[in-house]
Amino acid sequence: EDEKQLHSLLMTEGDLAAGDLDIPVEWLETLNREGRVLYLEQGLWIAAEHQEDYRKALEENDRETCLSILRRMLRYRGGSSAAQAAARYGLPPEITEELLQELCRRKEAVCTLPDSQPRLPSRTGSEENAAAEAVYYHAKLYKRARTKTVKNRREEITTCPPAAYAALLPARISHPAPAEEALSHALSSLAGTPFPAAAWEDQLLPLRVNGYRETLLDGFLAKGEYFWQMEDGRLRFDRTDEIDWEQPPVTEALCALSEKEQLILEALSRRGASFMQALNNVLPGESPYDTLLSLMEKGIVCADSFLPVRQWLNREKIKKSAARQRIGARVKALNAGRFDLVRPLRTLTIQEQMDRCFDRCLILCRETAAACGLPWQEALSPSAQRLFRRRPLRRPVSAQRRLRQRHGQTAPSPKRAALVKRRRPPAALGQAPSPPAGTLFCQPARHCRSALRRPSRGTFRETG
Repeated sequence: EDEKQLHSLLMTEGDLAAGDLDIPVEWLETLNREGRVLYLEQGLWIAAEHQEDYRKALEENDRETCLSILRRMLRYRGGSSAAQAAARYGLPPEITEELLQELCRRKEAVCTLPDSQPRLPSRTGSEENAAAEAVYYHAKLYKRARTKTVKNRREEITTCPPAAYAALLPARISHPAPAEEALSHALSSLAGTPFPAAAWEDQLLPLRVNGYRETLLDGFLAKGEYFWQMEDGRLRFDRTDEIDWEQPPVTEALCALSEKEQLILEALSRRGASFMQALNNVLPGESPYDTLLSLMEKGIVCADSFLPVRQWLNREKIKKSAARQRIGARVKALNAGRFDLVRPLRTLTIQEQMDRCFDRCLILCRETAAACGLPWQEALSPSAQRLFRRRPLRRPVSAQRRLRQRHGQTAPSPKRAALVKRRRPPAALGQAPSPPAGTLFCQPARHCRSALRRPSRGTFRETG
């Protein structure tokens, strides 16, 4: 407000150049006449008490004094590049760059690239082009600004109401893509979860794949990317790259196998994946058809076609049909694909389990983790949190909320920004969208029942 405060400001903040502060030039001239401030040929005003320091730095090139002046410039004048600092103090650009890098090595400054990503200090000075564009900031100010920015961005977002999440889950059922791509997406989202065998082609896949037909699934399974296995009348799909090939095939029910089943099992163990026609000589005078379906029902055998599952579902109808139809069903099974033993799956890493939970449930919390088979304590472990922190932040989610060791906190998936909205949301997010007509609440959404209100009767039909 006056000359005295200006002098105190120069004592604290160091030098002052034209344009740094909006003050009357008369104040500086008055202080200069009183001998309290000095003007340097570099175009800087300094307090008379700092004359010796600037003489050592600018004339004698004293390293520690130069570092002190540059550190104070970053603290009170904001970020600066090496070229700007060199022009301000009349120093060679190479020396200025080296001094600023030394401040970075001492963790007293932070170097950032034009895309605002921190850059580690270079000890060799080989990155000349990048260094010319780099901007340096005072370390404490940079940390304070980053913390404040994250805090502000976290305050700007708020979780949508439960009704929006309830409507989002069924809204993702239909995938606007070609049939084969939509089928791959559907199996990926449902992999690892057993459902009633009849529900796959009656409800789950037709709702997710436009124009679904049986040959589409058979052709996709023939590629070998996924395989199926049965568990007590339920059927699940898994990825073949998750098979643990070091472990022997599933043999939990060997003690309950019949003699015919033992023979078929031994043949598959010796020969590997085989067509049904190649197994005709295993049971003398008898077709292996019924035996393979029995092993398939027990979860010991699978096939690279879905036709055996369809025939198993219609087994009672086939038994009551005419002899010609029964023979036709067996002929189709001969060319349906190869039968093989079901092998155990390897243990998924914590990152793979978290990615699967995000893809299926969109958010990660105690309830969704339990539904995906992810132990909540492992999700809260330091290693899992480090994996989560390395996930890139994607707009419109301003700040990625991290996992914390508290019950009830959730972390939005980086791929699913629709779960969060700003406090001033657009009109599209103001209301929960209505689920598509005819949508069924099947078992993939069971995990949200404890957290969401049950819809009124007549709105949805619950199956499974």
